[in-house]
Amino acid sequence: MKKLTDKIRNNSICDNLLWIIPMLFYIFFWLFDGVVWCADTNSYVELNPSREPLYPIFLSLFRGIFGAEMTIWNGQYLYLFVAVGVQSILAAVTTSIMALFLKKEYKLDILCSYAVMALPLMTSLLCRFAANRASMYTNSIMTESLAISLYLLFFRFLIDYVIHHSHKAMWACILLSFIGISVRKQMLVCLALIIIGIIYVSIRAKSGLLKGLINVVLLSVLVIACVKALDLGYNKIVRDKWMTHTEDNRFITTMAIYTADREYVEYIEPRLKELFLQIYDICDENGWLMNAEPTGIYNRSEHFSNNYDHIQLDTMQQILLSVKDTGEYNFLGEGEVMDLIRESFNASLLPHEVGRLIRVFAINFITGMVTTVSQNRPIFYWYTLVAFAAYIGLLVRNIIKERSVSSASIMGICVLLGIIGNVSLVSAVIFCQTRYTIYNMALFYMAMIVMLADIRKYGNEKLVTISRD
Repeated sequence: MKKLTDKIRNNSICDNLLWIIPMLFYIFFWLFDGVVWCADTNSYVELNPSREPLYPIFLSLFRGIFGAEMTIWNGQYLYLFVAVGVQSILAAVTTSIMALFLKKEYKLDILCSYAVMALPLMTSLLCRFAANRASMYTNSIMTESLAISLYLLFFRFLIDYVIHHSHKAMWACILLSFIGISVRKQMLVCLALIIIGIIYVSIRAKSGLLKGLINVVLLSVLVIACVKALDLGYNKIVRDKWMTHTEDNRFITTMAIYTADREYVEYIEPRLKELFLQIYDICDENGWLMNAEPTGIYNRSEHFSNNYDHIQLDTMQQILLSVKDTGEYNFLGEGEVMDLIRESFNASLLPHEVGRLIRVFAINFITGMVTTVSQNRPIFYWYTLVAFAAYIGLLVRNIIKERSVSSASIMGICVLLGIIGNVSLVSAVIFCQTRYTIYNMALFYMAMIVMLADIRKYGNEKLVTISRD
């Protein structure tokens, strides 16, 4: 009886600490670092039409409550300081929810429970002390401050749904997909993952693949329709115009310009040829394009990432802004002129660049796998290779020992799919800096701990069986 009482007491203390430690951690850095202003912050604060609606709405809510001008120490705006506090608390709560779920679902011991809880905190510390940005995303006024926490919470329900076929968990994933995409379009990966999950569950539950496919079509339409409705409603209120956010196609156009040759001007619509050459010649003279890239995967990825913003923001954006202001290209019709020009560039260039785009994608993908689990440094390419080999080895070992897909294997597969999906999405449109791939860093190591614990538990059970025999 005493052993049972001690076990319950220890579990209760462990659970309480899994709540307390993350909360103290994130609140400390909220109060210590305060608000971190980033390059993109202005666009969210000023409700720029190129941004997804939910994060500007989030900031506007606090601005409406506390006012836009009230400041506290170091000139920080009070409403942004409160917003950072909410971001920090959300990160703490999602960390605790995930750790407690994994502890219960996989019967983790106290040490493993603390380890999975510590991983999001350690990832935040890497951003704060080891990365060039020297700040945590929870303190930053940027979409990652919410999206990273939402992604972790999404994974808690995704794993729950795939293992237990819980409809509540499925609807939680659907809701979080909608919220995530409305915060940041990169969260489309959440919708892709729950679609795969629904199809898998339909097959396992013997309800039929056809029913699963019908469900994913209906749910996908529902999520996208809700995302578009929020976007339209937000812009109608803010700009008195039924429109969705603009400039989504600028990322693809940047890739198209990077991989183009000057001779490709022959494919451009006649009235836009001069405009294309203005952009191209500036980028070409400065060595920002693919034709000036060095050799080696790391050097090529660095060349692309270092010059991406030069192409997009310093050159293309400035030239297209000047065109928009002159009204010279009214022949393109109503709507956002820059979007229409980029759309024309994309349609003209992309069909002739498939091979080059695939090469850029492949280099980006390799870099993205590295930045998911470490830093983009040459030495970490070897570490990444070893880390993923170990991960896949653990996954295969779990499947072999169970002679089926165990619950630990399900987490391993879900995280691996999340990494591949996220890195693929990012690699197709932009360079894979840590900001875009950090979503899966903590999850990667969490899954490894869960799979290791499962193997150890299986080994202990086998020893007990042998000793009894």
